[in-house]
Amino acid sequence: MPEDVKLNVIFDQSSYVKNSISGLQNAGFGGLVLVVIVLFLFLGNFRSALVVAISLPLSVLFAFIVLFITGQAINSITLGGLALVLGLLVDNSIVVLENIDRHIQMGKTKHQAAFDGALDWLRLDDNKVSRIVAAQDCDGFNKDNWPEMIAWLVDHRARLEKAISEDLKTAARKLRTVAIKD
Repeated sequence: MPEDVKLNVIFDQSSYVKNSISGLQNAGFGGLVLVVIVLFLFLGNFRSALVVAISLPLSVLFAFIVLFITGQAINSITLGGLALVLGLLVDNSIVVLENIDRHIQMGKTKHQAAFDGALDWLRLDDNKVSRIVAAQDCDGFNKDNWPEMIAWLVDHRARLEKAISEDLKTAARKLRTVAIKD
């Protein structure tokens, strides 16, 4: 660069970006605290609220790792999607915890109640079928054949539920075998 050329900063957005990231961190921490408080008041069990409180930051960390590995940018769209998914995570956590509590009240052991409570949640309902179809559509599948995808999911719903149930039972048997060996 020639010596007679002088560089001046005309517009600097770095302070705005730093303030935005700081605000995002504060809002995320505040949201986590509020979620834990609401879950504690709603569920009445501190351990259950703590499980969800631990799963939220771990999910965010895993999402950022996957975004980094795949080379995706962290922008307002990805952060909005992450916020939406965290809402679904809290919602599904509440459903699973209530299912586990219901199975415990039915007289099952804690391990069996956890297994059955998770299995109840895994059964496909119409909401999960629509999420699967939406995910397939968003991932670049042929958008012209979505009626066939919906028909396939509806036709194979029982088979999918059975496969999920079989996989969970196999995993539970393996876990019990490992626990007995230890």
